[in-house]
Amino acid sequence: MTFPSSVFRFEHILSTRTTSDGTFRFTFSGQDIAVRGTTADAMGLVEGADLVIVVKDPSDTLGRAGVFTKVQTFGEADFGWDTGTLMLWPAQAEVSFERASLGLVDFTWSRLKPEPSSGRNFYRVEVGGQASPQLVVRCEAGMDTTLGGCSSTGTDRLTFGISTFSLYNYYSDGGNFVGYVTGEGLQYRARAKFSVPASVPAPTGDPVSVAGIWAVGTGSDQALTDTRADDGDVTTRETIQNQATAIYVKFDNGASISDAGLLGSLVNNAYEACVSIETNTTAFDTVAEAKSASQGWSAKGKFCGGNGSDRALSALVNFRPKQVTPWLRFVIAPSDSSHAFIELGEVVAFSSTSN
Repeated sequence: MTFPSSVFRFEHILSTRTTSDGTFRFTFSGQDIAVRGTTADAMGLVEGADLVIVVKDPSDTLGRAGVFTKVQTFGEADFGWDTGTLMLWPAQAEVSFERASLGLVDFTWSRLKPEPSSGRNFYRVEVGGQASPQLVVRCEAGMDTTLGGCSSTGTDRLTFGISTFSLYNYYSDGGNFVGYVTGEGLQYRARAKFSVPASVPAPTGDPVSVAGIWAVGTGSDQALTDTRADDGDVTTRETIQNQATAIYVKFDNGASISDAGLLGSLVNNAYEACVSIETNTTAFDTVAEAKSASQGWSAKGKFCGGNGSDRALSALVNFRPKQVTPWLRFVIAPSDSSHAFIELGEVVAFSSTSN
């Protein structure tokens, strides 16, 4: 499963307000929508930029929610654009802390309609504080979360759980955050703000001791223990030098894990890649033994697409009940040199005292 890039350079052209019946109208010239830096040809024609019309949701005081069209590019013979009816998305996006003490904060929303007769809509969940890094999760409706999906709950609702530990420690300001969900529908895209009842409850527990971290790729394995990949600072990154497509982590014997993740890392062509989180209960002595093992690896989660940029990617998973696992690995798919790790942000593991 791959996700198309949605990174554009936006420039504001015109604004207007709807009339009492909800209609609106724009009038603009070719020069208004010309691609920046282009000049008119001998006939006075210019290259038109891709256009998007955004209708803001007045209930969001931050002005980030609403509905927006697919891209429109005007040609020489185009003199109008009927966008059709742009309906605000009644997503009823909600955050629940009911399972926070068990290690998960649940983000739930209504499906964006209409849905394709074959295939599924895609969604993007964005979470972060004003001063914290931002977590972006892309998921496909109705698929198992271990395969990169957002699970169905009831007939028309979707849900995705985010690790309480990671949300509190990395993606909020001391537990305070805002969240949005964007839906990629058949006719348009829409964005809704999550209703957050309070700040994230502080998790109870301790970091898990890591015995070793290795980047596995071409040539020799790159040891990452006692580097910027495990310095406790998600804003620092360790350069990967061996075209690694997998990160192997060995824990001290008997380590019980409730949360594990790979935060703030850079991957080549991340929008076209996924990272799977896998565990193995075999107590391999060396990374050479672990990476040569073809059996025993169990998928626990899958995260696809760039988390906020075309190279940044984070992967987080919560284990309930806690697991004793000697080895964990993060594997890029597709596994080739064009989708290798560039820099590693932070390998984290946590053991909750609540379960």
